[in-house]
Amino acid sequence: MRAMFMICFLLMNGFVLAQVSTPDQVSSEQQAEALAEQDVDAEQNFDDWQQVRERFLKHPLNLNVAGADELAELQMINPYQIRSLLSHRALFGPLLHLHELQAIPGWDVNLIRMVKPFVGISQESKVPRQIKNRIRNGEYHVVFRISQILEKSAGYVKDSTGSGDYAGSPHKAFVRFRYQYQQLLQYGFTAEKDAGEAFFGKDQPMGFDFLSAHLFIRNLGKIRQLAIGDYSVNMGQGLIQWQGLAFRKSADIIHVKRQSPVIRPYTSAGESRFFRGVGMSVAAGKWSATLFGSVRRLDGSLAQDTVNAVNQVVFSSIRESGLHRTKSEREGRSVLPETFFGGQITKAFNNSHIGLNVLYRKLGNQAKQSETPYQYFNRPQSRMMWVSVDFSYTYRNLHAFGETAVQRPYSWATVGGLLASLSRDLDMSILYRNMPAAFQSAYGQAFSERSGTGNESGLYIGFIQRMKTGWSFAMYADHYKFPWLAYRIDKPSAGKDYSLQLRYQPNRQSGISMRIRMEEKALNQDMQDEATHWARQIKRWQGRLHIEHSPVKPILLNIRADLHFYDKGGASASNGFLLYTDLQFKPGFKNYSLRFRYTFFDTDSYDSRLYAYENDVLYSQGMAVFQGKGQKVYILLNYNINKKFRFWLRLSRVNYHGIEYLGSGTETIEGCARTECKLQFALGF
Repeated sequence: MRAMFMICFLLMNGFVLAQVSTPDQVSSEQQAEALAEQDVDAEQNFDDWQQVRERFLKHPLNLNVAGADELAELQMINPYQIRSLLSHRALFGPLLHLHELQAIPGWDVNLIRMVKPFVGISQESKVPRQIKNRIRNGEYHVVFRISQILEKSAGYVKDSTGSGDYAGSPHKAFVRFRYQYQQLLQYGFTAEKDAGEAFFGKDQPMGFDFLSAHLFIRNLGKIRQLAIGDYSVNMGQGLIQWQGLAFRKSADIIHVKRQSPVIRPYTSAGESRFFRGVGMSVAAGKWSATLFGSVRRLDGSLAQDTVNAVNQVVFSSIRESGLHRTKSEREGRSVLPETFFGGQITKAFNNSHIGLNVLYRKLGNQAKQSETPYQYFNRPQSRMMWVSVDFSYTYRNLHAFGETAVQRPYSWATVGGLLASLSRDLDMSILYRNMPAAFQSAYGQAFSERSGTGNESGLYIGFIQRMKTGWSFAMYADHYKFPWLAYRIDKPSAGKDYSLQLRYQPNRQSGISMRIRMEEKALNQDMQDEATHWARQIKRWQGRLHIEHSPVKPILLNIRADLHFYDKGGASASNGFLLYTDLQFKPGFKNYSLRFRYTFFDTDSYDSRLYAYENDVLYSQGMAVFQGKGQKVYILLNYNINKKFRFWLRLSRVNYHGIEYLGSGTETIEGCARTECKLQFALGF
């Protein structure tokens, strides 16, 4: 009977999967750019995101046994679609073929094509329980990367005594070793040396400046996740805790909801947003519980507080760059002890869940009171505690979610949203957030206009319409308020953000997209003769035209034009323009690919700067910020020597017009050009 149902369904739909004019695979570049444009320091999240995609490409996720956490980890399936799949499995049993996904509410052809490379169908539902099987039958993976800016900056210039500001060489080195058995067992280490940091010697006797190690086990009896070493924790909607991938506003409106497993292994080279200790999640029936603890020493700046208490040591800032090149940077290394522990209890129902989250943080020193008015509330206490309740509920084609948190000292915050599948081709998202100025979290990343949490309230509404003619239409509107002063805004203020994107995909060889974005918010005006700043509304318009075309199978051509108009509200306007041509050559059944890009840019000031995602070596974020006038060229070569050994080489050079030096301080480079060389090897066995 089940087989007859499948046959009739496929015949009625005319094998739709073979006829729809959509791309054969996911455009990871578009999703990565949406992330990087909104968070310049997103390299560790981007690295982790690519590792997840590589893992599922090599070991596709079995849709017949995958749970909600594993499906959410793909970052492609919204909660309503996840719930529909789980309900379909419970009602009809295991899937027989990927084509059956078309019968599940919310699963359209575009989604199926996107997830197809990362998922599979298997009737085998047994999970290896014995640790020895996981230890013996896994795979090893090693990545080594070295890069360098070829022009010498001021920090490397030696004085008469033979010493310079930077302790080490201009090379940046990265090594990662990982053992993995499917999704069930993983261990390894990561080591990194930043440019300018010492490598061995008195300034760095351990060699690499950053060292990280982890052991991670999934689905071992009642243990859902067990992490020893370095790991990350994600809770609720990110109000009090979120260290993983956190999308914000983009053309993909579904990403307004945070979704991820609670505990994940940490394998990136970012030196700030992770825990070091032990974490474990267990499950019994519909109940699950998580406990974790972390003890670390953070980078910061210590000083004597002679105002409130004589000879009391306080810290004036927490540094997250992870750079230890100069004497002052090394003096601030690991000076601030941090103890962090917490837990979560969750109960799942048929179409909903509710969870209780608790966090406690202790710092070894008290924070110094900020002298900047907008940071009045942003002063971490030596002891802080957070409690939150999060929930989700699915009813037919509606999915509601949210989180409400209280912080000690007393302050409330809340985030709530709704995802709705209004039809098979029309989706909507709504999200409201209210985070007072006094609310702050150490590692929170709730959906917001600004990074972090606190000092914001707003309402976001988004729609996406897909049409069978190859057109798609996505838009959002976001109105928000800052109840207290903010960075470069010396008064409480409000803003609004609108975006409209059209995309046309007539066939598998061509595509065109157009995007218009308008933003209005308050900003201080630069008035050197005034004692105070005057904040006034500024308007920002951005336009984009992107064309993709494959004239012949091995060649893919991308052309993009970006415009940026920045109106200071009575002052002189600032405009920006960017145009690039990107050519990719990837012969079928060959073991190499080549990519070349030429970019021209012309911006009047920092305010009208432009961002563009650039293809880089695997696991490295290629995000470029363009300011001034000039050209940039890069070439990327990928060569797979065999199935186990891969090689990447990237050369890039940017030339600026009308300037005599680049950068500032120790990063100053004489001349108008910067050249970077990057080499990476990956070995799997």
